[in-house]
Amino acid sequence: MNGVLTAYNRDGNKLGDFVGHTGDIWAVAVSSDGRLLASGSVDQTVRLWDIETRENLLTLFHGSDDEWVAWTPTGHYTASVNGDKMVGWQINRGVDKAADYVKADQLHDHLYRPDVINAAIRLRSVKKAIAQTGAHFNLARLQRELPPRFEIIAPQRGSKMEKGVASVVLNIAENTLAIQRFEVYVNSSQVTPLKVRKVNPIITRHKRTLEVPLETGENRISILAFNDMGKTTTQVTVFYDGESKIREGTLHLVSIGVSAYPNLSEEEQLDFAAIDAQAIYKKLMATAQKQYREVKGVLISDNQGKTPNKSNIETALQALNPKKEDTTILFLAGHGINLAGEYFFMPKGAKRQGSKLNKNSLVPWQILQEAIANSQGRRILLVDTCHAGKAFNPRLLKDAANKNIVVLNATSADTVSREMNQFGHGVFTYTLLEGLKGKADLFPDGDKIMFSELNAYVTNTVKYLTKSRQIPVSQASSEGFVDFTFMQL
Repeated sequence: MNGVLTAYNRDGNKLGDFVGHTGDIWAVAVSSDGRLLASGSVDQTVRLWDIETRENLLTLFHGSDDEWVAWTPTGHYTASVNGDKMVGWQINRGVDKAADYVKADQLHDHLYRPDVINAAIRLRSVKKAIAQTGAHFNLARLQRELPPRFEIIAPQRGSKMEKGVASVVLNIAENTLAIQRFEVYVNSSQVTPLKVRKVNPIITRHKRTLEVPLETGENRISILAFNDMGKTTTQVTVFYDGESKIREGTLHLVSIGVSAYPNLSEEEQLDFAAIDAQAIYKKLMATAQKQYREVKGVLISDNQGKTPNKSNIETALQALNPKKEDTTILFLAGHGINLAGEYFFMPKGAKRQGSKLNKNSLVPWQILQEAIANSQGRRILLVDTCHAGKAFNPRLLKDAANKNIVVLNATSADTVSREMNQFGHGVFTYTLLEGLKGKADLFPDGDKIMFSELNAYVTNTVKYLTKSRQIPVSQASSEGFVDFTFMQL
């Protein structure tokens, strides 16, 4: 009762209480080995406990919108794309002062630790999990150090702008830690000039004006401020009827496909990954001329373009330098693999060290993502790398969404990317190509394929062709996503 679950032995003697729920407990279940207990409560959470110590290992909340978050008592968490926006911590300042509230997503860099969650379950101890992963962060720091504090005071929400550049005025409060940088996004496209990204440390109260270029129509302006504790995001939506100041510039395309792995077994070779990359490169290079002033493309694949080794891949990514009016698309086809909770792309030179893959021969996901995360403009990832099975990493979507990178991924966590001979491509890429030929243009909107249209067509068609054995995923329906024209036919 009242959120407390009590354990007794067979003689009726009390062993102890499981304390943590804030409402009546409706259901319990014990793991097959008798070591873990799950409890469901009217407080809308499921908690996982170690039966022997009665320690609360983690708490899970699943919303009606399918967003979810699971966290330990120390605040370390894993979550869906927007799940960490649903929980946070209130810091009381006494009876005469307003409390502060910090959401989990503001502390992402410190507390988003799926590895801690996995270790806590495996070791049945949060303390041991933190010691093993090195994820030392004390929530008590919030008593004296907070993420940046600021607000947008102009323009007002819903304002109609007369010029193609909005003067966004920030009221910056006195901060406990200096603000180190800002990032500015318009409809998820990064428009932050270098002088704004890195500023002289700001700690005193003052006002600051940022000049933000606008698109035609609705503009959701997001200002992000960062300090050593975390980040704070503030948004305002305005409208502009004039000619866009940031669309459309240059398309930067990097298309990577690896089918042949000379150091791996025959079973690990792929039939169509390189062909997939070549077809996407050819299609986008030909069609994008209608939408962009210039198209710059790099093809890295077997037999065409540059050899898909680690060096060529990383060099191509490091060479990216798009401007705020540009778009970057990175297409990946080949093997992806999870090692110790981290995602890697397998280039042509991938090899084993004993029975395990040599990490030094792989391309870490961080390199792929950060190469475009730090770029201006719109950033898009098209990922068909889960051929190997057990290669989907939820962090791929979560980290990309955290950086406002648009992702369309070939598979969900429970399905495997498939190649089918009758298509001459992987199913995902075949469907993507068919969509870009015009089949994804679902609405009469001037021969434009919106990303939401492409996402809907690819997702439903892949599910149909594979009888739901492969289900693509994206964050196109997540909070804050603003639709955009993917291709002009």
